[in-house]
Amino acid sequence: MEDGEETVGIISEMNKNPDRLIVDHYTLDERWEKHLRPYVSRIFVIDDLADRVERCWDRSIPCFS
Repeated sequence: MEDGEETVGIISEMNKNPDRLIVDHYTLDERWEKHLRPYVSRIFVIDDLADRVERCWDRSIPCFS
């Protein structure tokens, strides 16, 4: 979860939580996203493996596997 803590630190330095976070990284999983959830309004995940739990946080945008 080191990357999650580093990301939270960067967000904290911004003095404002971002509205959106776009993630495209195979090693970041649902645990990472849940850790970041309090710090960002929407998390958009780009994931073309199609072997993971559905992870879209914004239901207005379709999830594609």
